[in-house]
Amino acid sequence: MVSPKFKLERYFFTQQEVRANPGHNPAVVGGGSSVEVNFNAGPSPAKPNQHFIEVIVELDEANSENPPYFFMLAMFGIFNPAPGLDEEEAKKLAFTIGPQLLIGAARDYLANMTARGPWGSFFMDIVHIRPTEFGLPTL
Repeated sequence: MVSPKFKLERYFFTQQEVRANPGHNPAVVGGGSSVEVNFNAGPSPAKPNQHFIEVIVELDEANSENPPYFFMLAMFGIFNPAPGLDEEEAKKLAFTIGPQLLIGAARDYLANMTARGPWGSFFMDIVHIRPTEFGLPTL
């Protein structure tokens, strides 16, 4: 078994908000919910050789058509690089793997939060993270 180069220590949600859209029409086919993602990553100021990733996922109301829910989730992840991993590679992993992992956690959490809402569980679509769009390093 190959040891991972970058390991999740823990993650938590710092803010969570979901509101049912009273104007949502479930009979309308088409439309869709556009999601906006912002993230930041870097070395932890509290512990050497540790990285943090902060991700904010929210509905882009202006570019969404007939969304069932309005939402915003902010989360924070703490990751540990494998011993001996150089800082540049750890930074690249933080910007590529970290946000994807946290977005997956947000997707699951959002489905849970909306499960008892009037429009049923909302499953956020796949979100493509392109670090180069943000001027960030890639693998």
